[in-house]
Amino acid sequence: AIATEVECKLGRICARDLHRRGWHASSVTGVVGAAAGAAWLLKLDFQHTCWALGLAASMASGVRENFGTAAKSVHIGKTAADGVTAALLAREGFNASLSALDGKEGYLYEYTGERFGPFGAEFAVTLGNDYDVCSPGFAIKQYPSCSSTHRAVDAFVDLAKEHGLTAAVLERAEFGLSASALRELVTPDPKTGDESKFSIGFQVALYLLGIDNMPANYREDVIFRPEVQQIIHSVSMYEEDKYNNLPVDMGVGPAFVRVTRKDGQVFTRERIYPVGHLTDPIPDEALREKFRKCTLHILGEERTEALYQALVNLDQQA
Repeated sequence: AIATEVECKLGRICARDLHRRGWHASSVTGVVGAAAGAAWLLKLDFQHTCWALGLAASMASGVRENFGTAAKSVHIGKTAADGVTAALLAREGFNASLSALDGKEGYLYEYTGERFGPFGAEFAVTLGNDYDVCSPGFAIKQYPSCSSTHRAVDAFVDLAKEHGLTAAVLERAEFGLSASALRELVTPDPKTGDESKFSIGFQVALYLLGIDNMPANYREDVIFRPEVQQIIHSVSMYEEDKYNNLPVDMGVGPAFVRVTRKDGQVFTRERIYPVGHLTDPIPDEALREKFRKCTLHILGEERTEALYQALVNLDQQA
């Protein structure tokens, strides 16, 4: 809760600039949050916690040019690891500037180009009021693809279920997205598994063809199936101005889809939040099934079930 709170409150200040300047906001803000959470778990005092945050500020990085490659996944793993490392170094006496975040040459200035006064009253009244993990809450991903694909895919799935859309009747699907989302979806016509995470067309193809949307199917022999390619090339994206410059709570913003059938019928749908957000949670059984698919081949049946039960009953653990 503390890690998420620190990361999100920083994001409220700088996420928009990070996106605009080409940084991967999750890794730039996440490392400071991870350091805060680790410092709390290590029971660091005030000074050592400040050092941990200062060390983390110098570890923050991640460029969006690496989206569509394995490096993007490394960003998040390294972010978590660096946050822990920063806290451990601080515990051992490695110091850092107490103004590493808000100082003249600090984190906020370097990542936004704007000058900020020392943290004070604004943070005193916003930290923990409300906790971001509670409001606006978080989304659990249904799919192993970039989060900017999720609202779009969910809007399409809503229409497909309502109107019986199939691969055989699809003429084209046009998706209106914010500039922020479009900057992330860098490989609409993917050639590799990593690139397919950033392709709405590939996600739509998996759904229409009944292919399980799991990492095991993000591979070239699936991507280049003729029926998959046909669907990918029937999908297009455009910038929807009204989804730009929304409050940071909205993330990359909603998605709008216009689907045209081969018989000329047109259907539209807007998705404000994805399935998995607190406003539209994934049903418990579906969440359990996703967890099992991700875990069984690594841990086996007995350990997978034990870990699942421990996690869903975490509030009852001693």
